[in-house]
Amino acid sequence: MISLLTNLRATFDSKYGADTKDISLAVNVQPFIVNGVPSTNLSAFVPLVNRFKIMAYDIFGSWSIQTGPNAPFNAVGGEPFGFAVAAQTWIKASVPAGLSRQRRRHLGDSDDTPWADPCGLPEVFSSIWKWKNLRNQEVLTQPDKAGVRTWDEAGKTPWLFNSTTMMFISYDDPDSLKVNVDLRQRAELGRRHGLESDSRCVMACPSVKYI
Repeated sequence: MISLLTNLRATFDSKYGADTKDISLAVNVQPFIVNGVPSTNLSAFVPLVNRFKIMAYDIFGSWSIQTGPNAPFNAVGGEPFGFAVAAQTWIKASVPAGLSRQRRRHLGDSDDTPWADPCGLPEVFSSIWKWKNLRNQEVLTQPDKAGVRTWDEAGKTPWLFNSTTMMFISYDDPDSLKVNVDLRQRAELGRRHGLESDSRCVMACPSVKYI
């Protein structure tokens, strides 16, 4: 990978001018895993890469034995990963804090459709909720639809649970976004990147303006 990035950086600098094009990598919560072991020194990547975007989501999902937040701030429920841990792990691997950025997914749903399994298993619904649909379908304002909001102090995320339908929804809201933004400002981690952030999210999440 170093060879590829070196050639890519040299080509960009030669064609467009030095440092005029950014190279970013969407990365795991653990530094690059080699032979089953996370890397501990990625200093060689730093001159070549402008941003390491930590994909700190899908920690829990439909595949998990235990229900938990999709994108916890801290490690919870037996899972060793969360955004705070992931950011510190990358920093310890010699990636400067300003290059460590989080990428998270807003959950939400009426848009959900069956997903094809690449291993040939039967199609199943994703069970993902988009933030805009949590609002549009009034899930957040009508407890009878998805249950009562509870704040997970360990994971620093809210969740909804309906004991009648047994439906559990983990999501982000202004409170959980603020926790992430506060850490980002203290540790100078760089900006937060979301996979979905439209005007409805910005209106609902005042913390976004600090990201």
